[in-house]
Amino acid sequence: MPSVVLMKIAVIPAAGKGTRLGRVGVALPKALVPIGGRPAIDHIFEMLREAAVEQVILIVGYKKEQLTSYVDNGSDFGLKVAYVTQRDPRGTAHALLEAEGFVDEDFLCLLGDTLLFPRNILKTLSQFHAARKPAATLLVKTLDDVRGHGVIEPDGEKVKKVVEKPNRGEEPSNLAIVGCYAFSPKIFKAAREISPNPRSGEMELTDAIQRLIDSGEDVLHLRFEGTYIDTGKMEQILSADRVLRGFDIFNGRSMKIRLDRVPMKGQKTVAPLFTGPTLESALTVLQKGESTGGHKHSDAEEIYIFLEGEALMQTGNDKHNVKSGDVVVIVPGDFHKVSNVGNVPVSFVAVYPASPLREYK
Repeated sequence: MPSVVLMKIAVIPAAGKGTRLGRVGVALPKALVPIGGRPAIDHIFEMLREAAVEQVILIVGYKKEQLTSYVDNGSDFGLKVAYVTQRDPRGTAHALLEAEGFVDEDFLCLLGDTLLFPRNILKTLSQFHAARKPAATLLVKTLDDVRGHGVIEPDGEKVKKVVEKPNRGEEPSNLAIVGCYAFSPKIFKAAREISPNPRSGEMELTDAIQRLIDSGEDVLHLRFEGTYIDTGKMEQILSADRVLRGFDIFNGRSMKIRLDRVPMKGQKTVAPLFTGPTLESALTVLQKGESTGGHKHSDAEEIYIFLEGEALMQTGNDKHNVKSGDVVVIVPGDFHKVSNVGNVPVSFVAVYPASPLREYK
């Protein structure tokens, strides 16, 4: 029996603005939001490498300069990365069409706000699709509430129908698409043939998939029993961060931090997370009574994502009580300082410009 050739190309739509991430989504592209001490895109690249992907087409848009500067040509991640700019975002199917000129074979597609564990699920999906050769294979997971997802109506291995964000009581099943697909190039023709969805006004990828089904093409599904994380939601980012910081599971350019292995400097711990040409990030842990040094950046915003504990944060002339889950964006030129005024450690991730234009006092 001939061996199955895995797909070598992946398309990653990552052009959208993180509207569900509040102020952190305004300041950063979703793919650079730190999760488990790493930008989200690092986790995605690790999944792709596990699946033997070689070429990545990264569809960029919002704050694209930050993302392209960090990723560069992909060599630091063991991948070849090319960029396509989605200048006028009009939905996931529209984003996929932007990559059509780069793809002439079957490929993986992973939405830029999707993380899946264990990582080898992409390899499993690639093998499943390559062995059966349908027009599309959708990765699905049983969820208690599927209303915020594309939902399938299964018929054995096949998909009979796809519904995007169904209303309560109208769900065709409890099997939700988890932002991961394998496609043949036939998906591009289907995407060109659809109209904007009347519900959203956008060209939805689920509509393009339904177009494949309606035209007689085989669309299959593969069930996923692992962990699915939607990095477009702050509550899932915080939950994932707490879990992932405890495991040594990544080996890319950025450092994976284990707090019990970071040397303490007095009562304060500062551990670098990632460094790029335009951005840097660090995890800080303050013990009771400790504070950061007050400083300001003159050239760009700085973002603080609080993970654990409660603290007092001074920004300019104002003082704020902050706690786990809070995000604070510091405007250029504002001095700021964090103090642990509670009885338990305070931890936060800071993302800041990689430049010398910083003053302390």
